Order: sequence, then C-alpha cells, then structure tokens
Amino acid sequence: MNVPPDFAYKDSKSGPNLIYIHRTLGNSEAYFVANTKEHAVEGVCSFRVQGKRSELWWPETGRTELVAAYEERDGVTNVPIHLESTESIFVVFRDDDKSFDPVASVLLDGQPV
Repeated sequence: MNVPPDFAYKDSKSGPNLIYIHRTLGNSEAYFVANTKEHAVEGVCSFRVQGKRSELWWPETGRTELVAAYEERDGVTNVPIHLESTESIFVVFRDDDKSFDPVASVLLDGQPV
C-alpha cells in the first residue's frame, strides 16, 4: 500500500533497534520510545506524522522541549534522538498555532554536524 512504517529508527552505527508505543490522543500523536540496551544510542527516529509541532518529554525529570532540528519528508517526520543506557522519552506531536521553520543545518568548524 506504499505507507511508511509508523516508527523506524536508524542508528548512526547501524546498531540496535529501539522499542516504541504509539498513541493517538485527540489531535495529538504521542510516541513512547525506549532504549533497552546497556549502552547509549544515537540516531534518527522516523514517525509517520507530518504537519505537527514535535516535542520531547523526559519522564524521569518532567523536562520538555520543542524539537528544533527535524525534517518532514514523504509523510514522516525525522527527529534526531540520543538516549542513554535504558533511557526513555516521549515524542509528542501537537497542532501548533505558531509555526516555525526547523533548523536547516548545523555547522561546527565549517563542517556539518
């Protein structure tokens, strides 16, 4: 049917997959993403959501933040994620009256990060 997966993860070192649960809450989409491994993972998570503001929520501390670096393409939103050993996070997508453009690129000493 040519529908992208609900969730996909690509590790920068082609390592382990993360586990996830997806829930629709009214007009919002909430994903609980967990690293079950004994080492940190870093990569890009793809969520089958488009046109919504993405936020990261840390369950251990209650801290939240808007995602500034993301990419929407082909019906999915790609979000870079870093999780420590056995750490988890909520990625929440909500309607936003005040839209803003994502960060287009980040350079460190003239090199893309």
